[in-house]
Amino acid sequence: MSTKTIRGKTLGIILSLVLVLSLVAVALPATPVKATVTSVAINTPNAGTPEYVKQGGTITVNYTLSGDGATESVGIEVYDATHSYSSPYYNVVSDNLPHNSNITLQSVVPAGTYNLKVTVPADIQEDIELGAVIVDNTAPTVILVSPTASGIYYKGGSTQTISWTASDASPGNVLVTLDYTTDGGASWTNICTNQSYVHGANSHTWTVPGVDTLTGKVRITVTDDAGNVCTPILSANYFIISNTAPTVNVTAPNGGESWNGGSSQTITFNANSAYSTTLDYLIQLSTNGGGAWSDNITSGWLTSQAKGDRTYAWTVTSAVRSSLCQIRVWARDQAGNTASDTSNANFTIVDVTNPSVTITAPSAGVQWYSTTSQNITFTATDLVPGNLTNTWYYSTDGGSSWNLINTATETQGTKTKAWTPSPVTTSSSNCKIKVTSADGASPANTGEGISGTFTITVLVGAPTVTVTAPNTAVSWVGGSTQSITWDASHPEDPEALLTYTIALSADSGGTYPTTIATLPNQAQGSHSYSWAVNNTNNALARIQVTATDPASNSASDDSDVDFNIIADTVCPPLTQAIALNSGWSLISLPLIPTNTNIESVLGSILDNVAAVWYYSGGPSGTWYSYAPGAPSSLTTMEAGKAYWINIAAGGPYTLTIQGRTWSCPLEVPPTYSYVAGWNLVGFKSLAVAKPVGTYLPQISAQHDTPISGYFNGSSINLTDVQNMASWRGYWVRFTGAGPWTASIADD
Repeated sequence: MSTKTIRGKTLGIILSLVLVLSLVAVALPATPVKATVTSVAINTPNAGTPEYVKQGGTITVNYTLSGDGATESVGIEVYDATHSYSSPYYNVVSDNLPHNSNITLQSVVPAGTYNLKVTVPADIQEDIELGAVIVDNTAPTVILVSPTASGIYYKGGSTQTISWTASDASPGNVLVTLDYTTDGGASWTNICTNQSYVHGANSHTWTVPGVDTLTGKVRITVTDDAGNVCTPILSANYFIISNTAPTVNVTAPNGGESWNGGSSQTITFNANSAYSTTLDYLIQLSTNGGGAWSDNITSGWLTSQAKGDRTYAWTVTSAVRSSLCQIRVWARDQAGNTASDTSNANFTIVDVTNPSVTITAPSAGVQWYSTTSQNITFTATDLVPGNLTNTWYYSTDGGSSWNLINTATETQGTKTKAWTPSPVTTSSSNCKIKVTSADGASPANTGEGISGTFTITVLVGAPTVTVTAPNTAVSWVGGSTQSITWDASHPEDPEALLTYTIALSADSGGTYPTTIATLPNQAQGSHSYSWAVNNTNNALARIQVTATDPASNSASDDSDVDFNIIADTVCPPLTQAIALNSGWSLISLPLIPTNTNIESVLGSILDNVAAVWYYSGGPSGTWYSYAPGAPSSLTTMEAGKAYWINIAAGGPYTLTIQGRTWSCPLEVPPTYSYVAGWNLVGFKSLAVAKPVGTYLPQISAQHDTPISGYFNGSSINLTDVQNMASWRGYWVRFTGAGPWTASIADD
């Protein structure tokens, strides 16, 4: 802060502070020239950038005089800010000083804050800077943070960090000088000199010298803005610099040994270091004479181990078969220097472990038929990489004797072998499969796996089948649901599952061009099939049922007499067909089926259906399922619902259904229900497409969009303005529960 006043008092109070003027002599003219000064301005130091100085240090004052003339008689006063204005600690008047001058003063005053005043007495002009001089006689406070702990190891040439904290009364930076010693302090080498750092925590990066020493220390010296120097601070403990790698010597295995895989052996070596109290070790194995190494003996470094003669107990790996093995031992000191040694020559690891063989098919208790291709599935693996020679056999006497099926040299893993048990000519319930697997060792190690006991059935004769209805001259209306019934059995195997094919004739049994349904994996006995009768006039209709056993032997039976199919001309049913690819699709029915029985709806492709699933809806809904020939909880398929259907490999297959667009006679459009949460919703419409908001107009505000589907391998996501399509089913999440009624215009 600068203050200008008219000087009106004399200087003269006794002061306890003395400043000695140290001025460079200035040559003065013989006859002074009277000058007139109009103003005085102190440039430095000032309140904004005060001069910090210790007692005995120097202060440089720079000022500017405005006015005519070349030199003036100038007075300079420095006084304690806590004293009166007219009581300077220092007062000097010098004649013939230039208008722009640097005046150097030497400080001998005690610590404190001082004001500065420059005066031209002859012209009664002056300038005052309050707090322009600060005398600081206290050295900085310094704490060396690192390195100071004991047991610190540095590697020669590595980059390390010296860190400290420094504080001082002066707000400016401090000057740091760093040195190190490698002889316990007898001599010091400079790292940096008077490098400027801000107060507080700081650090300096240091490249450690490439020497070996047990008595290293760091020293820090800090100087503040006033020139006060702290007492040098040294590391509290010695650190160690190691520039010399350890020594390592492998003594066993050292060449010529033969160790069995899985055996317990001892690796021996010697390791030492002059500058580390402990060493870390890493032991590696090569199986190709040292061309490549792997960390498969120790999983990593064994840290802080003793020096000298060492042993390591090793369970020899069973995953190796090689005569080109070597051991390599690495040693690492506490500074990070490393060294290694290897076996002098190759040793051998002998493979004595048999391959592992597990048979998963056939499983115990299954039944195979001699003329039907079956899959033998097994997994053969070995600890040593490489191909295996697999051989598979069959037995019909519980394993007392074995018959060769085949052999192959192949990669390790799971294998599936197709086999038709036709060599078996007599049925047996005491059959087994055996697989042996030999590795590439010499002599070879061989493992084997044996399946559980299963049955091979030899079927020579065909099943018997008898159609029991329609077996009289009945008349059936097209579109009605009627029952086709028959009895079937197999004289050689009462437990054999049969496949039934139901066909329709229009020429009194001369030909059967129309397949009504194929029902796979069905039990023997009495059966009934719910048939949605074709809507085609046929006065010469007959039904034929063919029963086929697992050995592909078959027999057929026909209706004894013709029956009559009368087409419905009042409410004629329609048929719709679509091709379904293999895999999963989400479908719905475009018609109200004349028969909702699931086997009737899917009759045209039933033997190609793997599974059907339906979800009743909502957060706590139930899943229902159907699989041909298996107990099922899903027995019907209806319009307005959607179903997940899984089609067997080999598709596409054409699904044809028969049904009506509305109830007959027409009463009201059908009503479908929904619950809050996710629902499987069907699109019952023969129309090519219809927007979501049109098909669900009454509840368009009660469902989230998009709605989603999946059909023939493609995902579907629709907003309200996008089209729903015939045969597609959709996931819809409703915000509430209720019914919706389809529009007559849907069809």
